[in-house]
Amino acid sequence: MNAQATPRVVVRTYRHGLGDCHLVTLNAADGSKYRILIDCGVILGTPDAEARMTDVLENVCSESGGTVDLLVATHEHWDHLSGFLQAEESFKNLKVSNVWMSWIENPDDNQARQIKADQNTALQLVRSAALQLDSTATSDGHPLMSLLEFFGVAGQATVMAKYRRRTHRLIAPAALPQNSPLPHRRTVARCRAVAIPHPKDVSRAACCVAAAPAP
Repeated sequence: MNAQATPRVVVRTYRHGLGDCHLVTLNAADGSKYRILIDCGVILGTPDAEARMTDVLENVCSESGGTVDLLVATHEHWDHLSGFLQAEESFKNLKVSNVWMSWIENPDDNQARQIKADQNTALQLVRSAALQLDSTATSDGHPLMSLLEFFGVAGQATVMAKYRRRTHRLIAPAALPQNSPLPHRRTVARCRAVAIPHPKDVSRAACCVAAAPAP
């Protein structure tokens, strides 16, 4: 009886609440593995959020052997990135070799800095309006308050900055040439990753395709 073949790709999706965290393992024929962690967060107001995210990060460390080849931070919403603040001590035990973020997170990009400044101004206005409306709302609060849950609590919207400090190499998918290889230490399972970042030219949709060579 033939042994069950090892799957080329294993996707572990965590069920820790309203939020995203996915650990993808690519298995090569020679037994080597390439691991990708996509986001790690839960919505603001989740009960026992720190304990939940600590459990998630501890499992990521265990399943990955303490090393992630590529960390993908899709966008700066609390329910996608909060775990790296809430489970910071566990995150310290995870070695991250490469990081993908949107070009909007590049502090050396003038357009990105302007977008961030405009976003912060708009967020402050929304927060101020929400607080005023909430004071006159019913016991359930004003619905606008729920919008702010995606941005975390005031003073903690610095998750992306922690990514930059914790990693030694930053790759912005929008800047990658078409058909460039995924960053890797060795050849792994045939894989093509498609990243669709915010377009720099608002009149056009930008798409980057990165492909790893076949084993």
